[in-house]
Amino acid sequence: FLAAIWKFKEKPNNYDVLIIIPLLSFLVTTCFTLVYPHMGMRVAINSVLYATLAAFIFFEMLQPPERSLRLIFTINAVAIILYVMAMITRALVSFQSKQIDLMAPTPESMILFSAISLAEIVLTFGFIIMVNVRLSQDLIRQNSMKDKFISIIAHDLKNHIGNILGYRKRVV
Repeated sequence: FLAAIWKFKEKPNNYDVLIIIPLLSFLVTTCFTLVYPHMGMRVAINSVLYATLAAFIFFEMLQPPERSLRLIFTINAVAIILYVMAMITRALVSFQSKQIDLMAPTPESMILFSAISLAEIVLTFGFIIMVNVRLSQDLIRQNSMKDKFISIIAHDLKNHIGNILGYRKRVV
């Protein structure tokens, strides 16, 4: 999402953030799976990393590139806050236990995964709406440029065709 926002805002990608956080997540998973098997610690640290990445996304959502996108950026920022809260809750709950079953259908995990899924769905539709708004604005801009171009050509042709018709009447 972060790379997509930067591309949408026509900002350069900060590859440090885009590479370091997934790399840290890979190292944490490897360390707490193979070296020191502690599932709760692994889930907690990864959740904090994902919450950190979501915080970067939240701060990018606070500055929409255009006024017409302010509402959808605000809605996406709220969805990101929901995601951050879910990740922090996941970290706090996971940190307390050494063995956890991530796929156990407990009420807490169902609420947590529902909140994360809802946030991701809202963000996905938000990005679709942002792209549609941008495409609509580009289409309006291109149509006005096309109309201006056609009016210039029509004006130029009208003068020349009028001259040709005028000479034809004199000759006949």
